[in-house]
Amino acid sequence: MLASIQRSEVLQIAHDLTKTSDINFGEAQEQAWKIAKARRIKNALLNGIVFFTYETADGRERQAVGTLHPQLYYYRYKTNARPWNDDITFGSVVRYFDLGINRFRSFRVDRVKEIYQVHPVRSGRAILAQSA
Repeated sequence: MLASIQRSEVLQIAHDLTKTSDINFGEAQEQAWKIAKARRIKNALLNGIVFFTYETADGRERQAVGTLHPQLYYYRYKTNARPWNDDITFGSVVRYFDLGINRFRSFRVDRVKEIYQVHPVRSGRAILAQSA
């Protein structure tokens, strides 16, 4: 499954946030947990296929199967410039390729309900692990 979030990582992010913005340490910690969670989800998406559920902007729950691993999807970009910013900061939004509809979607990290399974990719193929 997903690696656990290290408290020391969160505190380091919070410390960096207080140095670069005018928020107090408590608010910085709250944002740091969101950033750490977003990084964790993004790393899982980069390494394979992830099954998860999140709440959409209109309040519905969406079950998604997504990835960001370049060997698992084909998408013809309209331009050479990347129109998105992959940096995870305040208001963390994660972009992913939805394998169900074959297009990109995004979600806010604070709206993730559950992450069911993570299937890592080895040698260009997803290893579908048996659920326990």
